[in-house]
Amino acid sequence: MDKIRQMIMEKHDLRRRLSNKMIDKILPHVTKDLNAKSRNLNYVIHRGHNNTAEIQGTTKELKTWRHTIDLDNRTCSCNRWQITGLPCTHALCFINSLRNKSAEDYIDDYYSVDVFKKAYAGIVMPMTDRNQWPKVDMGFKLWPPILKRAAGRPRTRRMKGAEEGGRTSGMRQCMTVMLHLQPHLSQKERETKRQRLQALHQPNNPKLEHVPSPLQPHYQPTVLQATLGGYISHYP
Repeated sequence: MDKIRQMIMEKHDLRRRLSNKMIDKILPHVTKDLNAKSRNLNYVIHRGHNNTAEIQGTTKELKTWRHTIDLDNRTCSCNRWQITGLPCTHALCFINSLRNKSAEDYIDDYYSVDVFKKAYAGIVMPMTDRNQWPKVDMGFKLWPPILKRAAGRPRTRRMKGAEEGGRTSGMRQCMTVMLHLQPHLSQKERETKRQRLQALHQPNNPKLEHVPSPLQPHYQPTVLQATLGGYISHYP
């Protein structure tokens, strides 16, 4: 925890010194990205009333599309402007066509330099080593919890992952549920299907080609077999 505190203290100091050098309204990397997106926009603009317009274009498949722009409400029918807080390419094309208009005026305050300075205005004070901290008598002694031994024999081998050829508990549970949901299968059909499911969870398994496909059911299960979940085998 002390190492994390030091990293946060250094990061805050670095960001605070960077924010003091910024003189623009919007963060520099945001402005750079918007300027790059606003180049070579071959859209057709149909201006409307009160800073509204229709932006029309054509895709590579020669299909036409159209979006509506409202600069006063900072909305576009593509919804990208409302989600990110940054003008989309449709809005940038319309803003660049107007006089005395800048894309920085339509960017959300989240990307402003003032908000960036407020985010790192807090100070993380330096601290001494824990050996130099004052001793405090809490009136009680806090001991670690008592660990109980788990039931059964302790495990001596680690559990292998799926990429190492091991099986996960979720896979075994999934196979068990799949087999119990099919009470009409016989014991032989269950074993065949279990082998095939195990082979499918192992990539590039050469045994997969030798595992036969599960047999098709040739009868309808009885009410007792469906109730007991297939534990009673059927012998034709």
